[in-house]
Amino acid sequence: MISSVVELFEELGRDPGGLIGLEEADWLDFKKAPYQLDEEKHCFDLAKDVSAIANGDKQGVIVIGVETELIASTMNERAKALRPIADGFIEPRRIQDVIHSWVHPALDVTVRWHPLDGTDDKLWTIVVDLQRDRDRPFMVLREFVMEHYSLSPDGNRIVFAAIDEAGHSPVWLATLDGSTAPRRLAAIDATRTFFGANGDVYFLGLEDETKKFVYRVREDGSALQKALPNPVAYFYDVSPDAKSLAVLDGAIFVQVYSTDGGSPTTVCTICGAAGGENRGITPPAVSWSPDGKFLYLNLRAAAQIYAVPLQPGRNLPPLPTSGIVSLDDAAALPEARVIREERAFAGPSPSVYAVPRVTTHRNIYRITVP
Repeated sequence: MISSVVELFEELGRDPGGLIGLEEADWLDFKKAPYQLDEEKHCFDLAKDVSAIANGDKQGVIVIGVETELIASTMNERAKALRPIADGFIEPRRIQDVIHSWVHPALDVTVRWHPLDGTDDKLWTIVVDLQRDRDRPFMVLREFVMEHYSLSPDGNRIVFAAIDEAGHSPVWLATLDGSTAPRRLAAIDATRTFFGANGDVYFLGLEDETKKFVYRVREDGSALQKALPNPVAYFYDVSPDAKSLAVLDGAIFVQVYSTDGGSPTTVCTICGAAGGENRGITPPAVSWSPDGKFLYLNLRAAAQIYAVPLQPGRNLPPLPTSGIVSLDDAAALPEARVIREERAFAGPSPSVYAVPRVTTHRNIYRITVP
């Protein structure tokens, strides 16, 4: 019984016909015909098949040129006949390019051909080596340049704004395991994206060159509408229960709106900012821990993050009537903990956070001037 890529290659060297009757497995996939890589669907299929093997626990291979049949008792596929491929129908470089463009993180494969006696046609194999745990999961995301992204609470999906060749940044939804193709949810240029509840997605989108609104759309791309009636300057976060939206209203007012409507609550007037050119490494002015037990405030004037415990069922702590207008107001928040890092991205609790560390190396060079 063939149970590894090494054993399969040995069988190909002895007698390719020995593959007949072999069942597909997590590490083994048969294809009757080559991937038609001038079609997006086939590019996705290749990326999905390769990612599935890369996310497994052993080296795997896709064998092209083998017809399969369904086993009724197990609903699995097994090799039925060899259908070798003529020269010119498979381009190894093109396969590599598609995988590099569609799969993230970067993944290399080995493409080989295997001759058959009595014919110039060949079987082809795409070998996916065993990957490091720290690189998984491999995702089918094409070659997206992401403006912003968020993971779903179950960790299985990602919603993101991706910059395309025309400079637009529509909203996309994708699965991390590559089981389905990425789906565009909205063509509106977006800069921030978040999951809501019950199949909703929220994002900050441009209505025109001067106005930004928080929009809501279903995960199937339907029911696109403005979630808040007025334009905002920035969109920070959605609470874990999806009942509160944190935004920057105007130049300084960080406010939290209820998704059920009503007037907003002013949280802070001294922490509002988007980060400018450093927004990618600037923690949001307001955000929540994934379990909703903490509210995180980025007080840039103090160059530190405040973690404020929340009561069950509440998305905000007791606040001054006008919000936090001074560092003293922040320090007076009940049981607030301080993370003394200017760029700390807090996690499940104040004791777990990520912070960038930058090291600069310089040298002196000599060049010859003509």
